[in-house]
Formats: sequence, structure tokens, C-alpha cells
Amino acid sequence: MSKSRKQLYNITATAIMMALSIVLTRFLPIINTDTMRVTFGNIPIILLGFLVSPFYGGICGAASDLLGCILFPQQINPWILAANLLLGFLPAFLYSVFSAKLRKQKHFVAFVIIGSIIISHILASVFLKSYGIGKMYGPSVLAQIYLRIPTCTISMIIDSASVYLLYNRLSKISIFKKGKNN
Repeated sequence: MSKSRKQLYNITATAIMMALSIVLTRFLPIINTDTMRVTFGNIPIILLGFLVSPFYGGICGAASDLLGCILFPQQINPWILAANLLLGFLPAFLYSVFSAKLRKQKHFVAFVIIGSIIISHILASVFLKSYGIGKMYGPSVLAQIYLRIPTCTISMIIDSASVYLLYNRLSKISIFKKGKNN
């Protein structure tokens, strides 16, 4: 695939995953309150990072949050925007760092994918989003962390299982295979 064609594919995949994330976050939430939300909206963002690149995953996370706040009037919180960027970037980045060392050991792939998503959720959802929500709505940041731990745990489980299963299936399709020919 030529470089310009690959860039077009990456931008198109990012736009599709952004739209899917907005629909899953805004229209199909599992739990939705002012300070807590459990949705399937992170799955397309994280999956894009794994399938295309961490850079596009991060762009998708930040842009889908920004566009969601504009389309569905809501105050833009820079901390939550940064957390969504991190959720798109960090799992795929950690996977690329650790999987290079574990490529020969196939049974560790699941561990690396799930572990990278859990680490990213702890940093982004538990700490960074809690900080942003605590600063915007109160109560204190520490109270937000304690309040958000159960919902973040649910999100971690849903996102880890879903992304692992989808990545296993989609990475075998030729358009998603990474290599010299793509």
C-alpha cells in the first residue's frame, strides 16, 4: 500500500472509530450520571490504537471527546480530554513496547493487551479523569477517586475483554496486518 493510500486509510479508520465512539458513549451508556459514566465508547478508541497506531488512537480519543462535547452541549474539560487522548495512545504504546520482547511467547499476548489497558485505565480514568471531575464539580479529587473506582473497574473489565477479542479477530484481516506491504 502506498504511503498516501495508507494515510487515507488511517484518517478514514480514525473518523469511523470516532463516530462509533461518540454513538456508543452518548446514546448507549450502561451507567450515566454527572460524574460517572460506564459505556462501550472507549473500545473503538483503544482498538484503533492497536490496529493502526498509538498516535491515531490518541487523536481519536481526544477528537471524539471534543466533538462529543460540542455536539451534545457539555463543558469541555481539558483533564478529561487529556485522559481520553491517553486512553487511545497508551495501551497500544505499552503493547508495542512489551510485545516486542514477548513475540515468541504467544500466551503472553493476552496478558500484555489486557495489562496495558488496565494500566492505561488506572492512569487515565481513575486518576486523570477523577482530577478533572473533582476540579470541575467537586467534591475533592481524593473523594472522586474513591467514588470512581467501582465504575472504572467495570470499564476496565469490559474494555479489556472486548478489545482483546476484537483485536484477535481483526488483526488477522489483511487490511489491518502491520508490515512492509501495508
